[in-house]
Amino acid sequence: MESFYKKELPEPLIKFSSAEGKLIFKEALQEGNMETYFELGEQYVTQAKPEDCGISSLVMVLNALGIDPCKVWKKPWRWYTEENLYCVTRSTKGLLFDEFLRIALCNKTWVVGFYPSSVYPAFHRTSRINCIETAHCKECNSGCKVNSSHVLYRSASLETFRSAIVACSRRSGLHMVVNFSRKVLNQTGSGHFSPVVGYNSQKDMCLVLEVARFKYPAFWCPVSLLYEALEPLDPDTGNPRGFFVIAKSSKFYPEVNIDTVTKVPFPLSLEEVNSYARDLNCLLVYSYFRLLENPHKDFTGKTRDLALDPLITGTLQDFFPQPNYVLDLVLESISSSDFEGYFKAICND
Repeated sequence: MESFYKKELPEPLIKFSSAEGKLIFKEALQEGNMETYFELGEQYVTQAKPEDCGISSLVMVLNALGIDPCKVWKKPWRWYTEENLYCVTRSTKGLLFDEFLRIALCNKTWVVGFYPSSVYPAFHRTSRINCIETAHCKECNSGCKVNSSHVLYRSASLETFRSAIVACSRRSGLHMVVNFSRKVLNQTGSGHFSPVVGYNSQKDMCLVLEVARFKYPAFWCPVSLLYEALEPLDPDTGNPRGFFVIAKSSKFYPEVNIDTVTKVPFPLSLEEVNSYARDLNCLLVYSYFRLLENPHKDFTGKTRDLALDPLITGTLQDFFPQPNYVLDLVLESISSSDFEGYFKAICND
């Protein structure tokens, strides 16, 4: 049987470890656009099987987010691997766009799937899944337990795609996985999944952390070219490929809600913030995620009321990690579900 050892990376892709790749990394690091690289770089894996690029990409993200799988990997340790994800069922040997979304949801994330608007203009769909898996860890007493949840699909222009890359690159806890056509990048093969972990604004290139490391290395890719690689239709679905933005589900912040936030004493100390949330910007992130996961007018109204409270708004501004955080844009995006505005707001641009 014929065998292979790696492939040459085609132009215009740039090998991450090359001299030019290192320079692009240095520039991106100085721009503050490599935050997600360090979280996902710690979890970098080679896909376990040739068809497991989507599964391996998701495993990297789940471990980078610090999500407890509540399943024992090797006694006594709990850890995500390709073998212990919840609810992995596939209709093909690989993984479809919809299946990635569903599996991500079943493993305690908030995730939105984006199709390129060049193929699906103004695409907007919310589907429901019903999924229950039994408990596997008596310490956590937790299985999938998604029961019924929203699966969010949207369309994204090249500008929104770029804004999402920058947003994910500039902050921790927000990650992107792309599902692209290798042929558009002049690579061999067809559909593929890998995380995007950085951005260089001078070159307008993003860093793809290639999970098929036996085939190609991690590489820098022009953003416009990667967007083009989302457009070809998947022959198994008839839909284009796309990208995913992934974070922890709001279920990780059950103690934080609008009623709790409005009762927080002022002025707010660091200890008091930490007593209400795991990180300093959780208060607003929770509101945004919960609105997207369970949208209804009452909650939207309460969120707007919260946003208009000058004490709360001022305190949030004081405690956000980025000093120039554009809070009003985020609050506006909460009420409009404007993803491009949300991404731009958290880019600290």
